[in-house]
Amino acid sequence: MKLTLPLRLLLTKPSYKSVIPICSSFKKCPSHISEKFRAFSTNKPLLMSNERPLKLMKLPKIVQPNFILWLKNKYFEFLIRNYYDASFSQSEFLAGATQAITHVSSLISRGQFEDLEELVDPDSVEEIKRNYNRLSDKQHRDLKIMEDHIIKMFVHQIGMMFGNSGNVFVEITVVLHYNSPDDKSLQETTHEIKTAEDIIKAALEITKKVVNANYRFIKECTKGSESDWIINGVNHFSIFRNEEEEEN
Repeated sequence: MKLTLPLRLLLTKPSYKSVIPICSSFKKCPSHISEKFRAFSTNKPLLMSNERPLKLMKLPKIVQPNFILWLKNKYFEFLIRNYYDASFSQSEFLAGATQAITHVSSLISRGQFEDLEELVDPDSVEEIKRNYNRLSDKQHRDLKIMEDHIIKMFVHQIGMMFGNSGNVFVEITVVLHYNSPDDKSLQETTHEIKTAEDIIKAALEITKKVVNANYRFIKECTKGSESDWIINGVNHFSIFRNEEEEEN
């Protein structure tokens, strides 16, 4: 399958060559196909805030791993590896997804939506663009994910969808916790810690500044009609927000 030059530059893991490139012919997989098959965990906001919530798409907020889904992921990994892609593994997927996520998040943070054409589903790009324009400059900077600022990253859910015509799709949701590129919370609070109460306050303040991100990848695995991965869901958020603000 022919790849464009920018996508070749993203391929840093040759052992799983299909993680990053995006196929323009993927338009035949509409975003609504997988909506019926998803089951996400959600987490309610913890603290009040007067700032408009950081949000790019109206998606369930996933923060923590789910043990039941972890078991299902192992099962789907086995199916994919034995019947559709012998080179697939969660670890190799995460390695490639890291490169894709850091690249895409950097483009979004700078408002370069035209460069997302072959990386993110067009409908998702439009929703991201609308919400991006409602955010502050600081929130724009918070959208950029740098690899060395990632605190934790894991596969939340692997799903397989089977269409009536025999088409097979694989969808993988990745969860990240990271620090904003310009976050100085650790340096700002460490020298002020003198008592146990200061430690608790500092830990809470640092936790409040952690940004969460959910990225959803999808590809077709039908024999003879395989596509490459494309991102069809993107969200960045903080769990420390007033739930009522999310409806505005």
